Amino acid sequence: MPKTMIPTEIKIQPTNENINQLTLVQLSTAASELWEAIEQCSDETELEKLLYQQFELQDWTEHKVDALAFVYDQLKTDLEAWLARLEAVTKLHLTVVEKRRNQLGKLKEYLLRLHNLGLLAEKVIGKERRIQFVKNSRPNVTVDEAACPAEFLEIKYIPLKEKIIAAHVSGQDISQFAEVTTGKHVRFYFEKTGNKQKK
Repeated sequence: MPKTMIPTEIKIQPTNENINQLTLVQLSTAASELWEAIEQCSDETELEKLLYQQFELQDWTEHKVDALAFVYDQLKTDLEAWLARLEAVTKLHLTVVEKRRNQLGKLKEYLLRLHNLGLLAEKVIGKERRIQFVKNSRPNVTVDEAACPAEFLEIKYIPLKEKIIAAHVSGQDISQFAEVTTGKHVRFYFEKTGNKQKK
């Protein structure tokens, strides 16, 4: 019976820098081939070799998992640092932007107040510029909704998704109008602390 061996490209020590070139797909495929060979093996000596290779491959896989988690931690830390910098810079800029926006608003309010008091005409001419008071493109409307006739009201129906989920969980058939699906996301845990820590 032909024996199944670990592919040549992954016969390396887990401490070798080349372990970073391997993928979980390669390691998982090799592990699957080894288990198949172990199940079919009837020779005790050959079985011992295959089991040793399987244990060795498991060790490499664990190193790979740890390496991926380490990369995730580094990327997350770097991202958080950049987000902190961005937040600080954004806060500074937003403060200046808001200050200038308030100053512009107060200047316009001041001029409108003078115009409404009759102290400024529709047009105030300067040497190179002019100030002109024009009507807004759309008028402002204040509505008493309780007294407003139905013909001037628009009714919008919004799906109550939380209520639909609750009905689905309770066993109610909602398949005629909705589909409830649950996706997955990735979490990185610390194995040696009883899986109590997660990232």
